[in-house]
Amino acid sequence: MSVFEGKGVVFNDKRKYILGLWEKICGKLSRTSLDNISSYKDDICEIFKEMSEMNVLDLSPLKSLVDSLFDHATSYDQEHSNFIDKAHEDKKMELISNAKERLELFKVEEGERKGLEAILEAAKKKVEEVEANILAIEDEISSYENMILLTLEDSICLEQKRECLEANRQDLTNYKLRLD
Repeated sequence: MSVFEGKGVVFNDKRKYILGLWEKICGKLSRTSLDNISSYKDDICEIFKEMSEMNVLDLSPLKSLVDSLFDHATSYDQEHSNFIDKAHEDKKMELISNAKERLELFKVEEGERKGLEAILEAAKKKVEEVEANILAIEDEISSYENMILLTLEDSICLEQKRECLEANRQDLTNYKLRLD
């Protein structure tokens, strides 16, 4: 015959209840990503408080393990956050560095463009000078082509006529008109 003891029944039911709570905690922790474990700290501490208040089992070793888990989770979260911040900062610095390099290249290209523009402008001026010289030489050639080549006799005759023309001009300019 079995003996029904009230304290034993209550103890066994409390023990089963505590074990059930612990199984739920373990199940939740095992399914939770390491990145999110610390987010359950308050809930698990609340459950532990309930379990401890029953005074059925000595939960202090288990509580130490849970506290250690959350201490490690907090440390991990902080380090992970620092790493992410550093990774973002490193990426930001890399992007800034790349942008500065491209800016310097554009500045060099701008300087080269300005240099090329100056060279082009100088070349245009040189072309204008050459074109002006070509026109002058073409005019000179044209005048030579239109020039009549004189023989020595023609040249002497032309010179005599020139001298005669000059003398006539002198006579005309020296002539005093009298109207008396």
